[in-house]
Amino acid sequence: MKRIGILGGTFDPPHYAHLLMAEQAYNQLELDEIWFLLSYQPTHKAEAKTTAKDRVEMTKAAIEGNPAFHISTVEVERKEKSYTLQTMKMIKEDFPNHQFYFIIGGGDMLNIYRNGTI
Repeated sequence: MKRIGILGGTFDPPHYAHLLMAEQAYNQLELDEIWFLLSYQPTHKAEAKTTAKDRVEMTKAAIEGNPAFHISTVEVERKEKSYTLQTMKMIKEDFPNHQFYFIIGGGDMLNIYRNGTI
């Protein structure tokens, strides 16, 4: 069973803190891979300033050279707002033999339960 870290975000642009957070989670949680999950349009932010295609390319360039880092475009391919809970359920269904760890920054963590229905 693979142990996969999921780091979600708009990555507009991807920056050093994203890479550092991914690297620390990879090492400290002894993960096999980190998947950078790019959102098409986050539900909690204004529209991304950069196109999804360009954000995918920038993220590819940022993680190039690290064989444990990969990109998931499942939300980008939907071309609509996506909710983390729905996406994680779908990923777990698609990869039932993997164990997933959702990686979230402190700023986003404060807002994740804003909606009382979640």
